[in-house]
Amino acid sequence: MKKIILVLGLVYWMVLLSNSIPAQDRCEAPTLNVGDTWRYRDQGGKEWNRKVLSIEGDIYVISDRTYYGRQNLGYDKNTFNLDFIIEKDGRRTKFRGARGKVLDFPLLIGKKWSHLISVIPKKGRGMALEKNFREDHSVSAYEDVKVAAGTFKAFKIEYQNMDMGNTVQTARGAYWYCPEIKAVVKRTEEIGLAKGDWELVSYKLKQ
Repeated sequence: MKKIILVLGLVYWMVLLSNSIPAQDRCEAPTLNVGDTWRYRDQGGKEWNRKVLSIEGDIYVISDRTYYGRQNLGYDKNTFNLDFIIEKDGRRTKFRGARGKVLDFPLLIGKKWSHLISVIPKKGRGMALEKNFREDHSVSAYEDVKVAAGTFKAFKIEYQNMDMGNTVQTARGAYWYCPEIKAVVKRTEEIGLAKGDWELVSYKLKQ
């Protein structure tokens, strides 16, 4: 009888402990394959694909929609920071814009990172002055997020963009990264009165 009580007690504590351990407290950089594809839709209904084109050493070359249209982008395999843009003539241009370090693996709740951005607008009328910004990121949660493609467990990464010239916030938002599908499944963003929201519609991962 004592043995039965002891066994039941052990089972109880094992269940209790298993329920108290976070389902996911750390996430390493994903291993992608050529052909992996994710399809997204923005708040205006426009859709586009993000696709892995090639793997070159420590770089993933990914085709994606950007502010300047569709571009081929080079991401560091270990951190997933955006390193460079591949121009149409094959030249690699160092990426110096915003949202280049939205992901910074490994991810874990409580992690924070920041980086500075210097942008010189194209010359036109008047003086072309350098603008300096700081982007702050923090992993705030691991939670369920519902999008068109389904419901996923994801790390929530909040960010804000600060204009260092007058120390005002110019943009803020959040990204949800899902380890299961190796990609961001949702973004919400506010830039003044404008919004830049999008979500995952479908995906296909190669084996």
